[in-house]
Amino acid sequence: MRRTRILLGNFVFALATACLLAAANPAAHGATVDNILPLADGWQLQSAAETKSGGADISTPRFVTTGWYPASVPTTVMATLVQDGTYKDIYFGTNLANISTAPFTNAWWYRTEFDASKPQAAGNADLAFEGINYRANIWLNGQLIANADQTFGAYRTFNLEITSHLKPGKNILAVEIFPPKPGDFTMGFVDWNPKPPDRNMGLFRPVKVHFHKAVGIENVFVASKIDHATWSQADLTVSADLANHSTNVVETTLQAVIGAVLVSEKFTLQPLETRTVKLSPAEHPELKFADPKLWWPWELGAPNLYTAKLTAKTGGDISDVQTARFGIREVADYISPDGYRGYMVNGKKILIRGGGWADELLLRESQENLTAQVRYTKAMNLNTIRLEGVWGSSQRLYDLADENGLLIMVGWSCQWEWKENLGKKTDPKYGGFLTADDMQLATNYLHDQVFWLRNHPSIYVWVLGSDMLPHPDLEKRYDALLPLLDPTRPALKSCGTVVSKVSGPSAVKM
Repeated sequence: MRRTRILLGNFVFALATACLLAAANPAAHGATVDNILPLADGWQLQSAAETKSGGADISTPRFVTTGWYPASVPTTVMATLVQDGTYKDIYFGTNLANISTAPFTNAWWYRTEFDASKPQAAGNADLAFEGINYRANIWLNGQLIANADQTFGAYRTFNLEITSHLKPGKNILAVEIFPPKPGDFTMGFVDWNPKPPDRNMGLFRPVKVHFHKAVGIENVFVASKIDHATWSQADLTVSADLANHSTNVVETTLQAVIGAVLVSEKFTLQPLETRTVKLSPAEHPELKFADPKLWWPWELGAPNLYTAKLTAKTGGDISDVQTARFGIREVADYISPDGYRGYMVNGKKILIRGGGWADELLLRESQENLTAQVRYTKAMNLNTIRLEGVWGSSQRLYDLADENGLLIMVGWSCQWEWKENLGKKTDPKYGGFLTADDMQLATNYLHDQVFWLRNHPSIYVWVLGSDMLPHPDLEKRYDALLPLLDPTRPALKSCGTVVSKVSGPSAVKM
């Protein structure tokens, strides 16, 4: 396996980076403050072995949390216990190896309270989980709103409608987290790090409430196409999902503002319909940007960024608002005469010089530490980092890479390709995604992560296999999905020197 990685071409090496990050709370990403409530502070944690109550009781005001551990989300269970002082100096000597895994073999409860105003409670609301490891029963105000048979998978995101469960004033959320078991497709460090005693169980990415009226905006995306003949124009296509949460036919006006450019278009939504809509330069010539400021990797130019603000109006009133930061740039790959895969940004060939990035063992992040590591990466004359295994506890690293012109290679871990890491039978050529259910989970993983990250110009490739290839049936699923979600980036089927029955040679050297 295999840990020394040459990423792309003949000259690129992998550097396993130890990232010791301090705990901190991420800000809400990609939306206005008014309609997004981050559920970051004020959480409490306790082992299910220590409380005999169920979610119907824990998610009510009468429940007493004496003896529970204070926490902020995102956090793993182990990170909270280290923060609390239950475990001390875990990186000293053999302290980490001496921590028993027994407390983390059962479920743990996460509990928090949040307030909703009368207007918020009278409208519509969605509860968003950006990362759960590994399964969860989710309770709100005494009611089960999602169960562990539905809510599982470390790389899934979950957007739960809670309109009928929300009330003005205090609301109480309780989440029963079940740890990953052998054979589950969880995140992992393989041999880049020791295995955390809790296997990183918990709410390891942000949780937030999205308030809106009849029509909600989701999954904003801005794609760009550059005129390489003159370099004086870029066509932008703005897309989003419009969700009609009412039982009536609704006409809504979607407005997009990018800098001084404003475009709008009316859409009619059927009752409870969710539809992907686009504002294209064919219908809106204003989206043909003259003299665009392009996003470049740091050694080729400035990493210019734009912000798109989308507003949905129904009956003249604002129903929802979302924002997305993006860069105007194009990425493409090619095969050299010698048979090696190369990459181009904005039509210019670039030599990929990168290293492997490892998240901190307990998935704790701090802006100061991430900023320093990005600066170190550039000081080493690298232009790329490869993410494998976790992909971060927030979008902070991606934001920093966008701002610093640093490329990111995002891809799946070999965690799932080897029996000793996955915990169940694997194929020697295709790894662990072998059954129809497993392949569906892998497809859902890719779907959710692409939606989560696709506006970041720093990401230049989706990597779909690590040491091995995806099974041909899974590779075909990926090939059908990616053009629909993100036609702006190439995919790399494997980082190994392999030949796919579906797509041919990987043309890279590990």
